[in-house]
Amino acid sequence: MRILVFALMVETLNAGVVVETENFGLFRDIKRCKFFSKEISMQSEGLWEIPIRSYCKPQWEPRDTKKEIF
Repeated sequence: MRILVFALMVETLNAGVVVETENFGLFRDIKRCKFFSKEISMQSEGLWEIPIRSYCKPQWEPRDTKKEIF
């Protein structure tokens, strides 16, 4: 059996082009994942442009996964 989790994905940008995409954690709740995504994306509070973008991606994991799910 599998469970639906949400992966916090963080993209590093250079001149607006994605250089790297990493998974920074798995969450059971989309709202919790979106909270961290928003905090990462909005850390400059609009004062300067940061070369980072984040989002939550749904994915299936086995129920007995060894990965930590927050």
